[in-house]
Amino acid sequence: MNIIKLLSSFRRLRPHTHSYLLRLPIEIMLEILNLLPPYCLLVVYQTCRPLRAIIHQNFLSGRGEMLATLEDKLRYLTCLARSLPDQWVCAKCCKLHKTYWLDVPAYYIYTPECEKGTILPNREDISNRNTYALHMPAHRHVQLTLKYIRLGRLSWKHQKRLQKLLKPHYFPVKEKFYTIENKGILEHWSYYPKVIEGRYIYLSIQTYLEGQNKISRQYLKWGDICHHIGGYKESIEIAIDMAFSVENTRLFFCCSSCRTDFSIQASPERVTIYTWQDLGPEGTVVDPEWESMLCDLTRVCHQPGSIRDLYDQLENNEDYWVF
Repeated sequence: MNIIKLLSSFRRLRPHTHSYLLRLPIEIMLEILNLLPPYCLLVVYQTCRPLRAIIHQNFLSGRGEMLATLEDKLRYLTCLARSLPDQWVCAKCCKLHKTYWLDVPAYYIYTPECEKGTILPNREDISNRNTYALHMPAHRHVQLTLKYIRLGRLSWKHQKRLQKLLKPHYFPVKEKFYTIENKGILEHWSYYPKVIEGRYIYLSIQTYLEGQNKISRQYLKWGDICHHIGGYKESIEIAIDMAFSVENTRLFFCCSSCRTDFSIQASPERVTIYTWQDLGPEGTVVDPEWESMLCDLTRVCHQPGSIRDLYDQLENNEDYWVF
């Protein structure tokens, strides 16, 4: 039994029920508790009076601040929020925030005050690791989606919110913001989130259409595949040159630093880029899957094509909106 399930079982105990853990000799119990990180000890501390007394006497008394690092604080808050459907963990101010009904990936009309003005994250500023581009769901969207699915029995309100979080969405060509200025090239973005085997995986599709000009490499934007592909210009230029050299043939690629697969099909009239990304299971912004999307110093390798295969195991690409 993992630690989260163990802690959940403590919370379900009735006052007159004796915990199996509390029946153990104190020496053995202390050995078990000693294996837990500080943030887990604080969660166990809140379960019942006997454990509160044991943990306070043996682990907290005279020790000062238990959550010495921001990572410990975030993990502690994440444990607390696991059973709270209306709360999410903010990495910017390290607090729990109340959910906002319209705050879903399809609408970026709401940004918490503490997260406004965030910039691209780096290793020195962990609090800014929440999102790196408009197309990528914010960490709170990912975690709320995974939490709702895990909780299972939801109220009508939370079921509707889960539907909104998982609803495919797209930005049509008529939106001026999504037209490549001064080039006459029209751009569409479409997004399709899924939860598969407890992991948040989504597909984004970028479609560039001939407008006033034919499409060529210099007219395309590359920051929306992943942090690494967008950051190393040579890599994406090689990929797009290969796609233009075999017009209308779909070529498949992957990122060697994060869990991202992508494909490119190109011609002077149309370029279509499919991007599959695995943002990981429930966790914090310091977990490897999420951090690798945002930080050059963290790398997560995967089998090329495995993210695409996992996403497409139930559906066919023909069901997607491709303009």
